[in-house]
Amino acid sequence: MWKKKKDFENEYPSRKFTPKYQKPKTLLIDIPHECLDYVQQSTGYNALAGTFGSPYKVDIGDNSQPVIAKASIPNYAEQEIIIIDLTPLTTTDGPQGEKMVSKGELDWWAKCSHGEIDPRPRVMFNVQNAFDRILYHGGFFVIFAQPRLFQNIYLGKVSSYGSLEIEKKISVDNWSFLSILSHEYLKIRADFGHEINVPEDDYQIFHFFRKIINDAKYEATFEPSYRLTKNWLPLLNNKFGGCIGGLIVSDDSKGRILILPQLSKKSEIILNLLRELIPDISPHLFPHIEGLRWVERGI
Repeated sequence: MWKKKKDFENEYPSRKFTPKYQKPKTLLIDIPHECLDYVQQSTGYNALAGTFGSPYKVDIGDNSQPVIAKASIPNYAEQEIIIIDLTPLTTTDGPQGEKMVSKGELDWWAKCSHGEIDPRPRVMFNVQNAFDRILYHGGFFVIFAQPRLFQNIYLGKVSSYGSLEIEKKISVDNWSFLSILSHEYLKIRADFGHEINVPEDDYQIFHFFRKIINDAKYEATFEPSYRLTKNWLPLLNNKFGGCIGGLIVSDDSKGRILILPQLSKKSEIILNLLRELIPDISPHLFPHIEGLRWVERGI
């Protein structure tokens, strides 16, 4: 992705904290700042916070500008639980980082057609291999969803005549942090609403969501392709039957991906996920907790 790999492991601003439990290592990405302190103090878990970065403004035009990313994802390669809110941060007036190479070297470029460039897909693509490895080795991902973002992004360089020479288009988006979430596996359509239905099945996982679903809103629906159908457990629907939340169960590992709509009171929701839901779905991540309620159900 980078000519010279960029370091995204700088510490996201947070106070010093000595965790009671070293595992599971938990990373909150683009979650409200106050949530980190809430999770640390309430659970004693080894939690960190990070960001994929912010979109930035550019002059609207048919030209292209470099995709300049500034992110902070501390110790991302060794995390075991990663919780991500795909809602973009506030758009800044310009890029917060610097271009990594000269204009004559191959780099990422994006069209300025909409007056904004979102550099997060570049960062996501850069960490994809590490996140895929975490999933394969039994990691747990929680995603507060947004629609799939499409940008015209290219690999190119500026010629000696000053024109942009495009070598190829880069197929990335705001779900590119895990390869199994690509459009080939999961169809994501923009849709909006507040009416959310939980199946009436008498399973603990559905009881859990009935407790927390108040004041939620959804901004996307999901449909697995044939490649993912057998690994997809739908959990939440809108009034029209569209799936707005689900669990992906990995074929060859204990890895899990929980996709959720936008829930209010995220600090409390994340705390409940860490205390109740995730330990029962993935008990191997919580060596200090005993008792399995849902594992026997094959979830």
